[in-house]
Amino acid sequence: MFVDRTNSVISACYVNAQRPGQESVADNSAELAAFLQALTVPPLREVTPLQMRRALRQLNLLTTVNTYVASQTQDVQDSWQYAISFPPADPMIAAAAKALNVDVNALFTLAATFP
Repeated sequence: MFVDRTNSVISACYVNAQRPGQESVADNSAELAAFLQALTVPPLREVTPLQMRRALRQLNLLTTVNTYVASQTQDVQDSWQYAISFPPADPMIAAAAKALNVDVNALFTLAATFP
């Protein structure tokens, strides 16, 4: 494979060279595999409270999360109860996921499958 780089990181790849002297990397290169994986995995998106609760229920975590939220500040409780969406990068989500040992990527991926 032939690649272009931006700041030393692969930014494009091609089966055939696009110009003379273009860098070539092995097809089984870990760096190339990571670049291609990033292209095929859609970024996490915000989910609705209903989607989040459905995912947590399916994972048997809804009661655990509700108990955790009840032990947090009023601001966290209000956010959990009244949010119109949950962004995956929200610090509240990160703190809860860390405290409860939950994989944010897996949770949001599952939540996004619900209507």
